[in-house]
Amino acid sequence: AEYMGHIVYRHGDRSPVKIFPTNAHQASAWPMGLGQLTEIGMNMHFHMGRCLRAIYGYNFLKEVYNRRDISVRSTDVERTLMSAESNLAGLYYPENEEDRFNPLVAWNPIPVHTVPQAEDILLAETKCVRYNQLEEELMKSKEVQDVFHRYEGFVNHMASVTGLPKVTLDNTWEIIDNLICDRAHNLSLPEWVTPGVWRNLSLLDSLDWRWKYFNVPLRRLRAGVLLYTMVEHIHNVTHHRDRQPATGQRVIAYSGHDTDVAALLSILDVFNGLPPPYASAVLLELHRRKAAGSSRHADDDWFVRLLYLNETTSGNDEPFPVVMPACGSVDCPLSQFLKFAAGEWLAPADYAKACRALGTQSEADRKFSERFYNFSQLLKQRMQEKYLTEKQFVLLVIMCIFVCSLLLGAACCVRFDEDSGFCGVRLVRRQSIARNVRRRSPDDEFGTALLAHQDGELKNPSEW
Repeated sequence: AEYMGHIVYRHGDRSPVKIFPTNAHQASAWPMGLGQLTEIGMNMHFHMGRCLRAIYGYNFLKEVYNRRDISVRSTDVERTLMSAESNLAGLYYPENEEDRFNPLVAWNPIPVHTVPQAEDILLAETKCVRYNQLEEELMKSKEVQDVFHRYEGFVNHMASVTGLPKVTLDNTWEIIDNLICDRAHNLSLPEWVTPGVWRNLSLLDSLDWRWKYFNVPLRRLRAGVLLYTMVEHIHNVTHHRDRQPATGQRVIAYSGHDTDVAALLSILDVFNGLPPPYASAVLLELHRRKAAGSSRHADDDWFVRLLYLNETTSGNDEPFPVVMPACGSVDCPLSQFLKFAAGEWLAPADYAKACRALGTQSEADRKFSERFYNFSQLLKQRMQEKYLTEKQFVLLVIMCIFVCSLLLGAACCVRFDEDSGFCGVRLVRRQSIARNVRRRSPDDEFGTALLAHQDGELKNPSEW
């Protein structure tokens, strides 16, 4: 029986995000503007909503919207917000007039949640300095540069015919994306778009996807927080004794971009290197088997199932099961899945630190360094002005060292034990369980307290 499902989907068909200068169809050819969801895209997601209704039926999700059944999160971009609304219009299409808030409107309002892009570390491509640094290193690597030199003539030709000031392996997607949008809306293509040009552009675009999403550090920065959030929801469900999940939702949906879908597939080690099409979706479901010969569930019968829906327009709308290499089968035991996920996720509290470029300081470290430098300069000035003798300076340094040692001791969370009457030191538990996993012995059955989820002693992940 299904207990809960996570759905991460890409928005539907849209107008081009960028248009190369020589394209005959500039922004005026797109009435809603650039990067906007089209009517085709709206219908894609309405159809996907109907497909999801066929998959989950009316037992798992009620026919009429209930806030305890589903929660939807979107990036703060118009095309993803509108895709989520179109999807919900199909998923909760009110067949009966009595189920409508207005009998004349075959639709009911359903909330879609979002946060500003600059603050979104779950889905949107936020400004992660370390990610940009790693991406730049990747594009300068020998493997990438070898491909660039092999196709340098073709890339220079693309710069010439498109009017772009510079074409690199990192921005060829802008050209192919522009052409795909034009073709989908029956707009004429430039004469230089031959089958060979289309093939080369598609190849370079595919290579760009492979390089970025087969890279472990990049995929962790891109999808680690999303994976952590999913595991947190799963934990809430498995430690709630009722059928209804503790968080209240049976389905948690995320409306994002092709980068979100690809990053999640990549971090689960099942990405095939092909850019996810419009209205594609990844479904990560939590199930529980009943014990043999019993109507009750066995405690160790939780498992997850991964599905991929990459076609919703040609009648081929059944998601196909995907086997995660860490599991070896479609129905992956939860303990096995958690053991794999623990080495991949990224806790939200650790995101800012993980995104700092190598060799840079945190804001707190920078301020401490500035204060220490100012203090040292003041001492130097006082010694030059003969306000401090050498002996006084040495004593002052010793006092500074003593004060610093006291501050370090306080940082260890010294606690007064009322029962025993003495001060005892309580070690602060790290927020990043993934680090603890790496420290544990390989002989440990699960490697971390999270993986011993059947004990029922683990607190909500937000309290780790």
